[in-house]
Amino acid sequence: MSPVEQQIANLRPSVVSGIARQIHIYILACAVLLLVISIIFWHPIPLMFATFIAIVGLGSRDTGPLLDAAIRAYDLAPTVSGQVTITLENNFDSDCYYALVLEDNQPSWKYEFIPQSWRPVAGTYPVRIWRLKPETSQDLVAIEEGILIPRYKQSNAPS
Repeated sequence: MSPVEQQIANLRPSVVSGIARQIHIYILACAVLLLVISIIFWHPIPLMFATFIAIVGLGSRDTGPLLDAAIRAYDLAPTVSGQVTITLENNFDSDCYYALVLEDNQPSWKYEFIPQSWRPVAGTYPVRIWRLKPETSQDLVAIEEGILIPRYKQSNAPS
């Protein structure tokens, strides 16, 4: 099994079960529960955890639908070829990975991604691209070493 197929297989159970699409709701429910505990016991510690968990829940609300779209595109959409330039930025204690995807007759798209069980190296690579709708950005991009799924919804124009 190729690294791309393995990474898709690792993500598939959370998408098929529906957990990926709704995980942010469960996270926010935990935050609300901790808020209630904080009020009942009139203690700030659960409130601090609730605040942190709420921020994580709000920050992850795009993740599930994007994973779902990537798996559906892999299963249903035809592939096209293109090119990606991967760049890395070191922010504080972690690396941020960015992809600039180029393909014929399409606008270029730049987005942040989180590698799934692989470590990207900065450079330019040939890619396979899956897209559910022709007029949208890429749902899934893959190089030989791994998959690149956008971390956030593309709310702005392509770069």
